[in-house]
Amino acid sequence: MSPAAVPSADAVPVPHAGRPEADERRDLAATLIEPVEGHATSSAEELPEVAPQPVQRQVRTIHKTKPTRRLAPGDLICGICGEGNVPTRKFCSRCGESLDHAEEVDPTWLQRVVRFFRNRRKHPAGTRPGQKGTARHRKWRMSVGVRRLRTAMGIIVILLTLVYLAFPPVRRSVNSAVQEIFQEVRPSLKPVRPTSITANDPSFTTPQHPIENITDQFSNTYWVSPTTQSKLPSFTVTFGGDYIISDLILHSGASDDYVNHGRPQILKLTFSDSQTVLLNPTDTPDGQTLKTNKADLVRSVVIEVEDIYLPQNHTQDVAISEIEFFALE
Repeated sequence: MSPAAVPSADAVPVPHAGRPEADERRDLAATLIEPVEGHATSSAEELPEVAPQPVQRQVRTIHKTKPTRRLAPGDLICGICGEGNVPTRKFCSRCGESLDHAEEVDPTWLQRVVRFFRNRRKHPAGTRPGQKGTARHRKWRMSVGVRRLRTAMGIIVILLTLVYLAFPPVRRSVNSAVQEIFQEVRPSLKPVRPTSITANDPSFTTPQHPIENITDQFSNTYWVSPTTQSKLPSFTVTFGGDYIISDLILHSGASDDYVNHGRPQILKLTFSDSQTVLLNPTDTPDGQTLKTNKADLVRSVVIEVEDIYLPQNHTQDVAISEIEFFALE
């Protein structure tokens, strides 16, 4: 406050008799206060109140790196920085992050085995591991029996091996039996070429597409036979010996005009041993393998077309491009 603003001594009020002392002090203070220019004295012009703001957490950029200590089973790996921490810690020793969702280090297989044997049940006082009536004694007796049986089987195998090596007739018999078992478990097939094929009726073949085209080993030729509802074609296939016919591969229809000729839908096979097999080919121009499930030797088979897939032009005929036969060796 400037010296000019200080009131003179004449302006100071003199206390009057009979006025309270508090009023006199108030009047004296009012004479000493002088407003300052440019300063807001009204409460309406005061600055607005600001609500307290929450503390902003400082975000740190932490790069995940290798742990600085050798990890042990049960350690907690921090998901932020990758540091390994002992299981008793609640926060990471490197970055301070919470370890509530940290990954735990699994023990190795060797450590699990060692832990299993270390945590084996201890025997109560007054008992011994080999004492009768305990579980370990029963296991010990069982293991002794297993060892004796294994020793006896080993001796028998050694004796049989010596007999197999010392006597050629025994060796030949064993080899033959093993070969037969192997063929039954995993049979091998060989193709069989028929010696002849004949139509069972002269009307079951045509000069342009004869019956011999079925077994000529060419897929671009085919056999065509007229059909009626009362007379379906059939033919006989003869082999040069006795065979166990296991499979056959059928190429159905005409190779150059598949949809305009009938295709066999049901084939009836009657073998020379009077056994009968029904086959159901699918309607496809590709070759398809059909199983006969034969187990006996046969020399011939009669194949009858029991039903056909109708052609688009409704012609009354059936066509077969090729049939290949396979027998067990």
